[in-house]
Amino acid sequence: MVDLSRTETETDLDVFEIRLEGEFDLSERERLTDAFSVANSAALVILDLSKTTYMDSSALQCIVALELATRRRGAHLVVTGVSGTVKRLFEVSTLGDYFDVQPKFAAALAPDSRARKLTLVSAIETPIV
Repeated sequence: MVDLSRTETETDLDVFEIRLEGEFDLSERERLTDAFSVANSAALVILDLSKTTYMDSSALQCIVALELATRRRGAHLVVTGVSGTVKRLFEVSTLGDYFDVQPKFAAALAPDSRARKLTLVSAIETPIV
């Protein structure tokens, strides 16, 4: 497990932040898997869901796979920004207890942190009604 209490050498921690924006369902599964595989060497992976408006069980399964892969290599996954329908999915599936869910963990990183970042914007277009 990664020691998250480090302060004096915080910028030495290999951090990868993935931000998901929009809706993620089965049609986005391959893109999610590809995006998550990019973070395969980071000691700390932060998954920011604050701009995720919808997620189904296939997207949640991708996050579970990310968690398992992260744990296997002795790294740590923190999920942030869980709200709305995504929060409800976490509650119904009881996976909110499985993940390390924090309200705004990314904001706690040092401003000069050298975190690598990736933003994945959903390709799903929401019809205007």
